[in-house]
Amino acid sequence: MASITIVYDGECPLCQFGVTHFRPKEGVKLELLDARTESAHPVLQEINTRGLDLDAGMVVVADGVFHHGADALRKLAELGADDDLINRLNTKFMSAKATSNAAYPLLKLGRKLALWAKGKPEIGNLDK
Repeated sequence: MASITIVYDGECPLCQFGVTHFRPKEGVKLELLDARTESAHPVLQEINTRGLDLDAGMVVVADGVFHHGADALRKLAELGADDDLINRLNTKFMSAKATSNAAYPLLKLGRKLALWAKGKPEIGNLDK
């Protein structure tokens, strides 16, 4: 069975929406980790060891391989089901490198603005 871990920002409404609506393909085990509340989790420790900045990009771990930023979006598109409109759109559009690379900076900006509106700081995982 394939496995996927999505590391997301639990304070970001866009991130919460994304992980709430993401559905993996049948046979793919899904684990969700909130980077703000699960900082002691081994996956978060490995992210820090690898120097992956969670404020610069989300992380998806698929079968032990770490994907960061737009690459993480493409991995989600590859492993996502297409059983509803949101997942179908994700699978169709984010699987292309050009589309995911173009969309990712906009998603990061949306996250930054959402955190600012809520008065929340960035995660700062590499600052600790």
